[in-house]
Amino acid sequence: MKSIFKLALTLVAVFTLSITAQAQDINKQALQKEATVQAEKISQKMDLTDVQTEELQRSIAKFHTGKAKVENSDPNTVKGLKNQKKRVYGDFKKEIKAILTPERYADFMLFYKELNQ
Repeated sequence: MKSIFKLALTLVAVFTLSITAQAQDINKQALQKEATVQAEKISQKMDLTDVQTEELQRSIAKFHTGKAKVENSDPNTVKGLKNQKKRVYGDFKKEIKAILTPERYADFMLFYKELNQ
């Protein structure tokens, strides 16, 4: 009887993990699509090269993923969420400044904020 209960419990746990993994994959794909669209729109406004657009898309996707991870974390169990959030924003700014010149960074931020309102 106990082995049947353990087996059922194991199956429920595996099923739950599978559903969670699928949901996270779908969420990651949605963030990736959103990043691609945003990078294309910004690229058109700023006349960026294809390489810059691809790097921008990667940076935006990484930023959205990191931001979602921090926002979905439980503040009661994870310490330092405020620092993690600052780190995500700081890393994003550094990557964008490496892709674009500092003068164009301000233009990028204006376009990016406009897209995310």
